[in-house]
Amino acid sequence: MLLESRFATGYWFPGHGCAKNPIAARFTNTPWPEAVQRQLDDFANNRRDRILGVPDPDRWLDSMTYYELLDLLGYRAEVKQYVDPLIGAGNFGVCGDAISAFTAKRLTLPGTIPSPEESRFAKAEVVSFPGGNAAILRKMVKRILPDAIAGDESIASVASGRVNFAALERPGTDLRLRLNATVVRV
Repeated sequence: MLLESRFATGYWFPGHGCAKNPIAARFTNTPWPEAVQRQLDDFANNRRDRILGVPDPDRWLDSMTYYELLDLLGYRAEVKQYVDPLIGAGNFGVCGDAISAFTAKRLTLPGTIPSPEESRFAKAEVVSFPGGNAAILRKMVKRILPDAIAGDESIASVASGRVNFAALERPGTDLRLRLNATVVRV
C-alpha cells in the first residue's frame, strides 16, 4: 500500500476540482474512467503480484525496468503516469523506464513486494515538509528574490506564502525565473 494512503491528500483536476484522499475513495472521486480507477486502486493497494514463486526475485526484478514490470502486471499507461511523480520528485528525478524494478522494490513500490508483505514504511512518521521539498526551493527563491514570496523568512511563512509571480520575472534583477519558458539562457 502506498504511504500516501495514510495521510490526507488532494488531487486537483481542472474542470472537476479537488479529489480528496483518492486512494481511500478507491479513485471513484476522480474524473478518470472506471477502468483506470480500478487499475489505480489495484496499484495503490499492491493487489497484483508476480514475485511469489520466483526463485530469485531480486535478480529477476533487476533484469527489467519498473515500467516493464508494470506491463507484466497488466497496468495501463495511466498507472505509469500516476507513479512517475513519486519516482521523479521523491527519489531519482526520472521516470519508471529509467529505474530497475529492483530499485522500485527498494522504494517498496507496488508490484515489487509480495502482496501480503507489509511495506517498510507502514509505521513511518511524516518526514517531509508540508507540500514536500517545495519548501526548500521556495526558501531559496525567497532569499534571492525577497518580494517573490509573501511573509517573513521563517520556513512556515515561506512554505505557505503567496507567490508574487510578477516578481519572478522582473527585468533588471540579478535572477529572473521565466514562467512558461521552453528554453533557458544563462
